[in-house]
Amino acid sequence: MEIEGYFAATVYPPHFPQEFTPAWIDHALRHGGHTPRRGFRGDFRYVDLGCGNGIQLILMAAGCPEGWFTGTDANAPSMERAQALADGLGVTNVTFRSETFAESLERLEPGFDYVTGLGLLTWVSAGNRQLLYRIAGRVLAPGGAACFGYNTLPGRAPEIMLQRYLLDAVRRHDGPQPEALLAALD
Repeated sequence: MEIEGYFAATVYPPHFPQEFTPAWIDHALRHGGHTPRRGFRGDFRYVDLGCGNGIQLILMAAGCPEGWFTGTDANAPSMERAQALADGLGVTNVTFRSETFAESLERLEPGFDYVTGLGLLTWVSAGNRQLLYRIAGRVLAPGGAACFGYNTLPGRAPEIMLQRYLLDAVRRHDGPQPEALLAALD
């Protein structure tokens, strides 16, 4: 299944970019002369749009029991695995939801202190980028922070070129994504 710019059949590798943690976002706000919405270690709500495998959210939830974390992604099997992992580890302050950005725009309740999306601006369609901005505008609490990642140049140049080439090659191939990807690589 393709979800406008990425392959839902792909299992994305685990990663933990510190720049998307509440403490790092708060530090960046303070460094820029802004006061973060929450005080030091105060209660907060955090949503990660397009959260992939959910590992980052589970780790943050385990380390920040004062926070409530929500992860959304259109890839239902990834969300089921993430929720099962969190449940199995006893991490109770994180919830995973399988939904598209359009569904998140309708379903997410306002009041989040943090709205994040790692790498999405690079990989999703222009229409989905607009949905991300609309979601942030609707669900972000007054004084909250939105943090979206690009995976930008120059460091990501080889990946972006390869991603666009493979996406185009797969679109031209009839059949399931794994076979289309192998055909594109050939």
